[in-house]
Amino acid sequence: MRTSTQIANASKRVLVIEGDKELLRRRCRSLQAEGWQTTGITETSEAPRQWPSHLYDLVVIGSHGDPVAALEFCASVKKCNPAVVIAMLRTLPLSLPTTCAPDVVITDNNETAAGLRLQALMRAL
Repeated sequence: MRTSTQIANASKRVLVIEGDKELLRRRCRSLQAEGWQTTGITETSEAPRQWPSHLYDLVVIGSHGDPVAALEFCASVKKCNPAVVIAMLRTLPLSLPTTCAPDVVITDNNETAAGLRLQALMRAL
């Protein structure tokens, strides 16, 4: 599944990868409310069609996906564009190799708290 929304005059673009379709919709709506242009996909395997033709300021990898595929995707993204910020949302702590780790890991069982931490990160960009 892929959703894309363009917002007039939005200067920041985010790629959201989330395996749970309803959570993907909610995350995209929340980010759009903050003024971000969003592209949402449900699997990292869909991302090569999006990358690098669309350059994103932020990549958010959700908690309902394959963590190994997510880490491989992080490595490929950083190879294409080392400046992009990658945030991974996890419900459980995850031991990550430093060679392909995301820039930020937000670990929280509470979706609202994780969303607030993600919003704080986005405001800093």
